[in-house]
Amino acid sequence: MQATDRGGSVTREAPAAPGEHPVRVFVSSAIDEELKPWRVAALSTVHAFPRLSAWAFEYAPPSSELVEESYLRKVRESEFVLWLVGSVTPAAVEAEVREAVAGRKHLLAFLLPCPARDARTRKLLAETRVKWFPIGSIEDFPGVLDAALWDEIARALRDAPGLAPLAQLDRMRRDAKGRCIALWARAGIDPLEAERWASDRSIPHLPSRLQGTETMGLAALVGGMGAGKSLCAERWLHNCLLHSAENPTAPIPVYIAADCLGVPLIDAIRECARDLGHVDAQGANVMLDDLSRCDVVRADRILEHARQVVSTLPDTSVLITSRPIPGLVTADLDWAIPMEPLDEEAALGVVRRAHGGDIAHIRFHAWAPSLREAIRWPLFAVLTGVYLRENKVASRVTYSELLAFLVNWSLRRLGASRFAAIQLLRRLAALSLETKGSLVP
Repeated sequence: MQATDRGGSVTREAPAAPGEHPVRVFVSSAIDEELKPWRVAALSTVHAFPRLSAWAFEYAPPSSELVEESYLRKVRESEFVLWLVGSVTPAAVEAEVREAVAGRKHLLAFLLPCPARDARTRKLLAETRVKWFPIGSIEDFPGVLDAALWDEIARALRDAPGLAPLAQLDRMRRDAKGRCIALWARAGIDPLEAERWASDRSIPHLPSRLQGTETMGLAALVGGMGAGKSLCAERWLHNCLLHSAENPTAPIPVYIAADCLGVPLIDAIRECARDLGHVDAQGANVMLDDLSRCDVVRADRILEHARQVVSTLPDTSVLITSRPIPGLVTADLDWAIPMEPLDEEAALGVVRRAHGGDIAHIRFHAWAPSLREAIRWPLFAVLTGVYLRENKVASRVTYSELLAFLVNWSLRRLGASRFAAIQLLRRLAALSLETKGSLVP
């Protein structure tokens, strides 16, 4: 035939050649006498397809590559993985199947006839949750495999392409940073400056239990308003995102706002993780943000679901952020991580940074102990700096002035009535006195 250049003119006679490599089909199963005829049948069926290429370990030439790395790399390079499910599943086959799930390969499972299947096989079938097909005899197998491959090819051609897992993880990192920027901006930091604050991982300090990505089951960051719970949890989630980008079989990172849950927690996790892998096989690292926004009944139900999640999904952590909820979430629980205040030097550094100017005239040592204690929490340190910036003549501030500024500043952002808020605060103060300082219902 005649070949043309990009402008459409004829250049020379040349045969048409495919521009892409053949589509690889990985055959996964135990390699023994029971499965040998089935593997041969699978290879023959795949080779009958134009532009499909089967890969089987026993037919690969010698290689200097480590054995485990060689076959798992072939799984990653394949588009289809055929899992021939016999009576036993060796550890290598389990690794291949989990790699296929994590890499979102087209996994086709065929239940071959056998008297019984071992515990590992049954567990893996339950966790992968793919639709398997029981095969009656080896004579039926080529026809079933042929139909399954054609169906997968048709679905792949019809499906709209989505974001690849790495692109999804990158989007999640941007979302997490955006939430951190919003937290600092709500505290009064200029939006452009808030981006720099969001990148500063020293405010507040990340608790030691959250500095790795090891599975920790159920955990809760517990602290009062402005303690930096969400910021710490976002940094833990960021570390989990980086770990997932480097290791496709790692637990899948998930962010959920507790007050936005409209379905059982495990269903929400599966939906959030759908484009990143298979959460039932890989597990998840879940940030469940601000449980204290929910009423007590709903918070109790979500907490119970969280306990079920960490016992149902493998290698799963659920990190909750919450203010103390009496009877549900308190700092003395063995799975709670109490938020620690900043030391005084770090707190004053936050005040100076939030102010953004020269505050050498401020007599910090003359401040009341209650205020010096309050600014050890990040939000109050930022608000103090903003207050001093907006009240240039002030050389000191009291705790009550800071609270009043917080109320007025919040109302200003919400456009609410200051008079109505003052009336509400007076009512709350009266109720607090009547209940002798305990929580107001």
